[in-house]
Amino acid sequence: MTNEPSTLLRCLVADDEPPARDELVWVLSRIPGVEVVGAAASAAETIQLVQSTAPDAIFLDIHMPGAHGLDLCQTLRQLPHAPAVVLVTAYSQFAVEAFATEAVDYVLKPFAEERIAQAVARIRARRGTPTSTPDALGRILAALEATRQEICRSGARVPVESGGRILLLAPQEILFCRCADKCIIIHDRDGAYPAYGAVSLDRLETQLTPYGFFRAHRTFLVNLQHVRAYSPWEGGRYVLVMDDEARTEITVSRLQAQEFKRRLQVLI
Repeated sequence: MTNEPSTLLRCLVADDEPPARDELVWVLSRIPGVEVVGAAASAAETIQLVQSTAPDAIFLDIHMPGAHGLDLCQTLRQLPHAPAVVLVTAYSQFAVEAFATEAVDYVLKPFAEERIAQAVARIRARRGTPTSTPDALGRILAALEATRQEICRSGARVPVESGGRILLLAPQEILFCRCADKCIIIHDRDGAYPAYGAVSLDRLETQLTPYGFFRAHRTFLVNLQHVRAYSPWEGGRYVLVMDDEARTEITVSRLQAQEFKRRLQVLI
């Protein structure tokens, strides 16, 4: 006789951004055999809900108020009934580190419903089955590469204004984006254009990070594929030289310097 409750996968969602959190809850709730038992907006709330609801799995954003997602994974591993963890984030550079936390999967935003269903299938396949570290690393890197290919095939475009028209720029065409007088200016090899519509640099960062963009400074978002050179600068900062005709120089803030070095290691 089948024990029906054991087939139900009880999931918790943890993301500090309400739209992303709500979307993930909605997508999971549409998958047969999945029950969403809660949604958290901070690291503290995540731990509290894990302890009170004892979920089978948690879909966790990397950047959570109160703790980094990878650190939170390590904390969850110490719990008596640790849930399986799927990292859901816009930041691809943490994939190699994620395997050390024994994460089941690593999903890049923006995600398709099919990608979340695939992560659920992996959780179910793994239940009760130990996974070696090399296997975990290989699985995460393979999933990351598949997601990158899916993103490249998506045909995403960034709309900008030019001479009364709306141009659609592919992410790989964009050199960098900057804030200027409460306006977002987007640069490619042909010039600079105001972003079309109400858009913030934070929103662009979320959308473009999977394409290799990096927030060098609070006012600059840089496509790392178009960085020609860089050099250390005073105060623990760096200066980037872009590969445009003007060889534009962009400063990496001290707060972002460590992240810049991490991203370089991934690219190399």
